Amino acid sequence: VSEEQGVLISCYLVYSLRVRANDAIRFVRLKRPNAVQTRGQILCVQEFEQFILPQSLVFCNKVFTKDKKMVEFNVAQYLNRQKLMLHGYEARALKYIPKFLYVIERILKLLCNCHPLCSPFGIRYDSTNFPFTKCFIVARLNSDPRSSFVHSSTVSPSDSPFASTLASAASTRRHSTEFDDQLNELPGNDDDDVAMPSNVTCISPDMPSCASGMSGLDDNCLDAVLGDGIQGQTLQENICFQELSSQSDLRKAVENEKFTLYQVEDVLQALLADHSLLGENVKKYVRQLRVDLNHRQSAWTRLQVEKNLYVLTALLFDWLEHLRVPILSRDDLSYIVILGSQPEVCLKKFDIASQYIIEYLFRFLARLQPISQDTQLNVIKRFVASLTHQGVPIQGILKPAGKGYHKLREGTHQKVMEFMTKFFEMIYEDMNSATPPPPPPPPAFSRLNRSQQSITSQVVDSLEEDDETPP
Repeated sequence: VSEEQGVLISCYLVYSLRVRANDAIRFVRLKRPNAVQTRGQILCVQEFEQFILPQSLVFCNKVFTKDKKMVEFNVAQYLNRQKLMLHGYEARALKYIPKFLYVIERILKLLCNCHPLCSPFGIRYDSTNFPFTKCFIVARLNSDPRSSFVHSSTVSPSDSPFASTLASAASTRRHSTEFDDQLNELPGNDDDDVAMPSNVTCISPDMPSCASGMSGLDDNCLDAVLGDGIQGQTLQENICFQELSSQSDLRKAVENEKFTLYQVEDVLQALLADHSLLGENVKKYVRQLRVDLNHRQSAWTRLQVEKNLYVLTALLFDWLEHLRVPILSRDDLSYIVILGSQPEVCLKKFDIASQYIIEYLFRFLARLQPISQDTQLNVIKRFVASLTHQGVPIQGILKPAGKGYHKLREGTHQKVMEFMTKFFEMIYEDMNSATPPPPPPPPAFSRLNRSQQSITSQVVDSLEEDDETPP
């Protein structure tokens, strides 16, 4: 491995495994000594980490940390960060849909055997296909290129996906420190509740300047330069090695495990459940997943093979309800009150991401068949509650419980349900008139995930081959 390859592989490990730069550098050097040789190369990997890791946050877990300065975000900011993390067909297909929502709903459909085997609306990671969202009603409504941008009122200049690239190295380090501050330990009365990843550490401000020289570093000097307090780390102690091993073990376990299916009624029951009444063990597991999804790539693998419907639906609603601004804002509700009887006209008043998210939720619901009219209406109401951050009565009970939401006004509620019902009927008719596509990929892992895992394996294999190559 050359010097440049060592830097590139280290950066790729940071990106693909969500690990710290120091862990990636140590892993590469343990596999191939002196692969990352100079202080400048170390700084390059560290600054890449400081830029990319904050973009991978899925949840704002402000409620779990002592530091209340953790920044909340809206869906526009999340999608802008997502643009930096995704690529290829996945980036095109999920331009306006959060990947987290896609993954959760896809798993729920697979668990009840409602994946679109005969429809064109499931993501197929095939670069020869158009993004599945091209079939959406809102895609046709926004066919005018001028209407394909997020409304300027919802995005500030700092939300630009390239804004952070304009910052200096000093600014990058400052933002990284703020990011690390958000990852403090949990409140004292919950010490045994949710564990933060052990690799989430702050880079020492006293680390020797990488600009002070470009001389090569031996292994004895590396620990001092990295300045994170770790000395003489072995391969088995390295976070990269542990993440790769964890993903490999999980994939093998999934391949050997029998895939069981639920009934559609089970999924619907989980969607309509009062998640505030779940057992403490389930709540703890959900909180731990929220933390791990921010900092461990293996958490996405765990999520994709999760079989507890209540965990999956709790995560789905938690994400929608923890946004700083609801998907349907007060202005959107005003448009619904005025134009709700004309769904196509009303939709074009929404932020384009809101349009796609609502349609994706409804297409997910339309797949859950058979379903009674009353249950279908109740699930729509539950979606409305999460989309508006307001309480909606479902079978005489205000949901979601325990969120402190105000009840949606009766007149507004009627107009919203009129709009949502008509839009859902449009989607259902559109789906039934569609032409069947080829079968989707296997359920356990998407093609893209297998591709990324394959690339990671090739990187590691190349390092191992280099170990065997005589100097």
